[in-house]
Order: sequence, then C-alpha cells, then structure tokens
Amino acid sequence: MNKFITMMALLASFCLSAKVKDISDYKKQMTLQLKGNASGYQFDVPDEVYENSLYPDLRDMRIINATGDFVPMRVYFPTDEVLLKYSQTTLPVFKLNKTITKKTDSQQTQTTIDGTYKDYTLTTSKTLSHYLENLEIKDPKQIIIDATILKGQKIESLELDWHYKTQGNRIFTVDLFASNDLSHWNLIKKNQQLIEINTNSRVILKNKLALNQSAYGYYKVIFSQALVPEVLQAKAIQVDQLVKKSQQIKNVAGYAVQNDKTIRLSIGGVYTLDAFILSFNQENVITDVKLYSREKVKRLRSRGIFEGQGTIYSMTSKGITVKNNTIEIRPSNKRLWQLQFDDNIDVKSVKNIKMKWRRHKVEFLAQGNAPFTLIYKNSNKLMPLSSHWYDKIPEELRKTLFSSNVILIKSYEFTQKTNNLSINKSTNQENSNYAKWMFWVILSVVLLVLFVMAYKLLNETNKNGASK
Repeated sequence: MNKFITMMALLASFCLSAKVKDISDYKKQMTLQLKGNASGYQFDVPDEVYENSLYPDLRDMRIINATGDFVPMRVYFPTDEVLLKYSQTTLPVFKLNKTITKKTDSQQTQTTIDGTYKDYTLTTSKTLSHYLENLEIKDPKQIIIDATILKGQKIESLELDWHYKTQGNRIFTVDLFASNDLSHWNLIKKNQQLIEINTNSRVILKNKLALNQSAYGYYKVIFSQALVPEVLQAKAIQVDQLVKKSQQIKNVAGYAVQNDKTIRLSIGGVYTLDAFILSFNQENVITDVKLYSREKVKRLRSRGIFEGQGTIYSMTSKGITVKNNTIEIRPSNKRLWQLQFDDNIDVKSVKNIKMKWRRHKVEFLAQGNAPFTLIYKNSNKLMPLSSHWYDKIPEELRKTLFSSNVILIKSYEFTQKTNNLSINKSTNQENSNYAKWMFWVILSVVLLVLFVMAYKLLNETNKNGASK
C-alpha cells in the first residue's frame, strides 16, 4: 500500500512539473540564427531581455528547440580581465669600500605606470650618511640600496645594472637583506643567482632580485664571490594589478527633475549597475551626490535605500581640465533611483546621465533540431537556472565547445508559431488542461485510499477495545 501511495505522489508531481514548464507562459521571443555546425553556442544577452525580464538573474529566459523543449543553457558574467602595469624607479647605491663624509645628492629617474617619465634629485638622509660614516667594516662585497624615496610602497623586484672589467660568462650568488632602521636586518633571499652570459652577438642577463612585494626603506646585497661586479644602478620594479571589467555604457533616458536638489530616474530594466556617469551644461562644477534606490514608483515621499555617494567635479585652469564625473556603487539590479545633490548646484544644469553596467553571456547546447528560439518574460514563480550540466563538461572541452556564430533576430511577441516553431498552442493548452485533470484525479484516488485505510484502522481499534 505504501508503494502505491508513493507512486501516486510521483505521478502527481510529474503532472505539476508539466504545468510549470508550459512555455506558453513566456511573452517574448527572439529567433537564434546559428551558423556552422557547432555543438554549443554563446552570445551576449540583448538589451530587449533586460528591458522585459522580471528577474535580475534572468531566470525567466530560456532557449527552446523546434519541438519546444528546453535546451541546457547557463547565464553568467564574463571573467574580469586582470591587467598588470609596471613602474620603475632608480635608487641610490652605496658601496662599502669607502665611506661618505658628507651628505650627497644623486640624480634618479622614475617611470610611472601610465608611462610618464620624470627626473628627480635625491639627497642622502642624515641617518644613512651617519650609518655609512661610522661603519667599522669596509667590505667591497656589500652594497646598500636606499629605497626611502618610495615611502613604504611595495616593490616587486630590484634590478641591478652592473659593470665588469672584462667580458665573459659569470654567475654571481648573493644574499639579500632588508631593514627600516639600518640596525635590524631581515634576510629576504639567500643564495640567489645573478647571471651574465656574453655571446658577443648578444648579452643575456638575469639581474633581478625578487622582493615579493616587500616595502622596506633599505636593502643590503652581499656577494659570495671574491670578485664582484661594480653595481652602477639599482631599479625598483613595482607592479599594480588593475581589474578591467566588461562594462557597458548606456544613456539613462527615463529621468526627471523632482526639485532643485533631486533627480529621480528609472534605468528601464534589470541591468546590473556599477556606476552612474553625470555631465553638466556648465563649467567649473563641484557637488556631492547621494544615491538612493527605490522599489516602487508610488512611494514618492521616500528617498529609498542609501546605496552610495561621491563628489562630482569638473574644473579647468590654464588649459588643463581635471574632472571626476563617475559615482561608483556596489553592483545593483534596482530599477528606480534617486540622486540627491548638495546646495552647490542646480540639478537643472545636469545635461546627461549614463550608467555603467555589466552584460551577461549565454552558453547553450544545440540539443535537438533547429530553429532555436530565445523566449523570455515569464511572471510565474520560477527556480534559478541550473548549470550542473556545464560542470560535468571537461574543462579542456569547454574552451572549444561554444561558437559565437549566432545572430539574434528581432524580438516578437511569443506566439509559438513564429519562425517555423512546430508547436500548436491549442494542443499545448489541451495538454496543460489534461495535466491538471490528471493531477486532481490522482490526488482524489490517493485521498480515497487514505480514507479507506483510516476507516479500517478505526474499525480494528474499536474491535480490540470491545474484546477487552
């Protein structure tokens, strides 16, 4: 009996799932024109989907084949691109085979991460001069590098430029120490090799000492060999990691001036925002802006939820313009926003508002027969899309599986007949109605069985009580 009830429950759940997956609940569609004969395809989610989707994670967007079956798909953000930018600064080098009796100036150069080149003069500090003057040991195998100009900035490596009296192939072994006070020295690298290979036609150098992002004021290099090169210069190599996001920029058309200090706007869809960009029709602007998000248009008296703030400015002096017209926020899918300005500006001078946002990508398997159709805008309560199928694909295969040769045809109202989609809506409706009737029939049978079981159990209980 228990097995029978379990089977009835599974059948009932199947009938319910048939109803949930009724594609007639989707309101919009776009035909996917595929080129080539790939097993999978990928494309950028079009603006029409963001404008019509009812879920920020786009769970009401699916792809169906010619017979109306859902195909495996996933929606994701492209991976951020990490860019490494390098800068270098020359540092003073002091040898310990002679002492310094007075402070000295040295000419150094710096190349910043944006490629700007500049010269600067560095005066040896009193602390370092006193240390060198009073050093008892005079060892030609040691050099001191002064990195105090960088003021605690992290250094990726030190690059040594040396000179040797005679040409040849050499391997130097060095120990590298670091200190902030010239009294306590920490070992950074031991037995690190520096190489010079001269083949007459070219010179191969391995002249960098890895510092692993250390930030000391002084460095000491000790050579192991008796014969050491003459170190002419040391360069501090710094690296900055920049994250380049795959952001889009789009004009915000739906905004209105609420009063002299407030602008309310709608971004027109479930876009994932990273920032707002403002421009003004006047010069020399500076103002503080606070951002609030709102859920409903009707709640006009409410500012909403505070999301962030920033200072917007644009000033020109002697032909040089400095500006910041961007307010960064945490990623958000809110549709309605309020911009609150301070007293330094009239919001009527706002010329344009743009938004930075991130566009999703879609990957799907071309399962079944073409044509394939993108359907979206479903007001039902839906579960998030599962990408378990993608996790089962070997990583090496993922790199070549998905083709980008996809053309999206103009959006239409979903009729289930457009683009040779061989599904009859009335038949689908009949199937849906049939699933409903089957569910109620099975549920009635299950209830009836439970009633009979309860009735029998009650009779047995009464008989046992009477016999006692």
